[in-house]
Amino acid sequence: MLLCVGASIGVAQNEDASLMLAVASAGEHDARGTRIGSMRHEEVRPGRPLTFDTTLNPSECLLLVAQAGQGIRDLDLTIRRLGASGTPLSRVTARGGLGQARHCAGARIERLRFLVASVAGRGRVVAAIYRVAAPPPSQAIVIDSTSPLERLSALVERDGARYAPITPPALEPALEAGTFIERTVPLAPGRCYRVFAAGSAGVTHLSISIRAPRSDAELQNDGAELATPTLGVLRPLCPATAGEHHLRFQVEAGSGRFAWRVYAQAQRAAAVARLQTYAVGGDGSGYVPSRLRSRHRVVGRGGLGVIPLAEGALRRSGTVEVPVEVRAGRCYVAIAAGVPSVRSLSLSVRDTFGQERATGAAAPQPHARFCPSIAGQWTVRVKAEVGYGRYGMQVFSQPR
Repeated sequence: MLLCVGASIGVAQNEDASLMLAVASAGEHDARGTRIGSMRHEEVRPGRPLTFDTTLNPSECLLLVAQAGQGIRDLDLTIRRLGASGTPLSRVTARGGLGQARHCAGARIERLRFLVASVAGRGRVVAAIYRVAAPPPSQAIVIDSTSPLERLSALVERDGARYAPITPPALEPALEAGTFIERTVPLAPGRCYRVFAAGSAGVTHLSISIRAPRSDAELQNDGAELATPTLGVLRPLCPATAGEHHLRFQVEAGSGRFAWRVYAQAQRAAAVARLQTYAVGGDGSGYVPSRLRSRHRVVGRGGLGVIPLAEGALRRSGTVEVPVEVRAGRCYVAIAAGVPSVRSLSLSVRDTFGQERATGAAAPQPHARFCPSIAGQWTVRVKAEVGYGRYGMQVFSQPR
């Protein structure tokens, strides 16, 4: 029994050492911060968070870094004013174990409470607080206009470089202090986003939060005492789940109208614009490429390959998913073929948000045609309905 206890202690110590290294790397190396106090390493579970209380001096910024060990999938990092309830100053749901939450003080000293909680699961967590550099003075925005749309434009001009709008500018009706409006916006994994909002002259404090589609976990929150809050600026907003994300805008102080808009990184659109074209059936001359070229002459309409020939082997009822970058306003056809032992294949095409948009009925050489309205990464799923063996699948662009 003593040996088992000693072994368990050794495993916990080794895990803590690994977690401490990850926290130190994020706080001291990546964020170039100075640690305040010692690292905390404890076991946490839902309902039993790890907490820190500290003082934040005027114009300083603190960064909470936490790393979860085995047994915990997601962490919830929250920063609140000590003794305060309601909307937190910052809240982040960390996917994959490592999480960071930041808060910068205004013109007065603040007493803060930092909480690290398990969203699901139980295990070891290491966390520490770092003093980090405040944003440069250019981060403070001064706008003479009283129009929320003009204020929004100034905010985007400052912090929206290399981002492209994915929603039109929305001007919401007037709200009183303490009231809120909820809206939804479709976001997808593989892209990072920024949300900008600006109140009219009568709105002195506006907050934003965003929640995931199915879990309803809060991904990010800007509750700083500003009339021009943002998400995705001070820290990345890169969702891990596709679907309709929920935005909540609340007037904390003052009253009036406000405007908001969502932007996404423009690099993906640039990558799509540079799509290569590939030879029909690839460069080979085997059985599968030949069958695919023959089918392309019938249903391909002379389309050019936008991905290289995807080849492999499928077991009976086996499936494989192939990603493809698509442009809005174009049509595509996916064509599959197999060796004689693959008697029947089927195709299904899913969009950026995982919704099925087209299917190819089971056949020896099935095809599925689709015309995206939004650019991004779609997925073609190939399934061996009857038989097994090698297959090939390729996607071609077509005129509408």
